[in-house]
Amino acid sequence: MDEPHLDDPDRWAMLGVHWHGSAEIRPETSSDPAEEPAANLPEIEPRCLRSPDEAIDWVDELTRTYAHRYEVRIPYADPPHNVGTVADEAHLERDRAADAPVLQRGDSLRRDFVLAHTEPEPGLPRQLTYRVHLRVEAVLGPCRQTKHEAEEAGQRKPQSW
Repeated sequence: MDEPHLDDPDRWAMLGVHWHGSAEIRPETSSDPAEEPAANLPEIEPRCLRSPDEAIDWVDELTRTYAHRYEVRIPYADPPHNVGTVADEAHLERDRAADAPVLQRGDSLRRDFVLAHTEPEPGLPRQLTYRVHLRVEAVLGPCRQTKHEAEEAGQRKPQSW
C-alpha cells in the first residue's frame, strides 16, 4: 500500500487517521494532574490535526511560543556542537526530524518542556516552575472541528470530537 505523503490530509482522511492535539500546563513539582493551574497561565485550545505535517507544525508553534529558553548540553555531539538552547532552530529541527517518522506511522506523540517565565501569583513567596505537556494522539475516524476552528469559520458551536 502506498504511504500517504506527509502534507496530504485527504490521504490521511481516506485512511481514517487524524490526531488530537492538546496541552496541559501543570506545576513542575506537582504529581497530581488534577491540581488547579495558576490563573495567569495561558490556555491552549485543543486542535484537530489532519496530517503529520500539521501535527509537527502545531508542536513546533507551541514550543516556539511557550518554551523557556535555556542552554543544554547535548551528550552525543562533539564540541562545539554539544551545547544548544531549548526551542532554538537547531532544537526544533531535531524535534521535527524525530517526530516525522512517528507521525508518519500514524502513531501518537508526547512532548513536554518548561513554560517560559510566568509572573508569580499574588501572595506566593516564590515563582513556581510550570511544565507544558503536549499530546498529539492518533485517532481513527473523522476529524471534527474544535472550538478554535469553529470560531475561525464563523460558527457558534463546534462539532464534538
